[in-house]
Amino acid sequence: MSQNNREDIYECPELMFISLLTEKVKVGIIGAGKAAFIKGKSFIEYGCKVQILSKDFSEEVSSLQDKGGVLTKGEYNKDFIIDKHIIVIAVDDNEVAEIIASDCDTLSKIYIDCRNYKNGMAAMPVQGTLKNVSFAINTKGGNPKAALMLKEVFKGNISDYDEFIGVINKIRERAKELTSYKREIIDFIATEDFRYMWQKKLGKEVLLLFFPQEIICKLLEDLI
Repeated sequence: MSQNNREDIYECPELMFISLLTEKVKVGIIGAGKAAFIKGKSFIEYGCKVQILSKDFSEEVSSLQDKGGVLTKGEYNKDFIIDKHIIVIAVDDNEVAEIIASDCDTLSKIYIDCRNYKNGMAAMPVQGTLKNVSFAINTKGGNPKAALMLKEVFKGNISDYDEFIGVINKIRERAKELTSYKREIIDFIATEDFRYMWQKKLGKEVLLLFFPQEIICKLLEDLI
């Protein structure tokens, strides 16, 4: 096998993350096997409205009904995807899967193809959540086990920043109401230098070196 052919096998599409306001998102899943369960469970846990369509349901998929999932018995029909934002194709029948994908393309739906993520328009990342930080990870080779491994690495590294991010989130929200120094303060606090000073209990002092006392006292109220 030539070097070029080997490179083609491992060539992966570019991926871009987007954060969804999950309580507004409607997800339609066609199929009721393991893939449908895994995807459905993830979407439900993050607050999406999930409806699953299949002629039969496994015990696992049926359990999603207790978590808020809606189960609909029947065969696929284009009408099922009309009111959904995201579609998950989790059927074994390739012919049916191609019909669903074609309908999704026609109706400009974002869809995940569980047979091979490259056939669809999206892939579900591994997600991690701390108190003040959420993050997502995909591997370019479509390796979910590797992404799960990295999740713990990322979580360990980011956890040291979590409390600080919570603090500057509050400062930023208050700074947005200012008529002056707004941009300067927002830029200043989101730096390693300010984090270092904050950890040394010198955050207020360093801010007072650059900004008026009246503003800083207002921004840091109840935070120190």
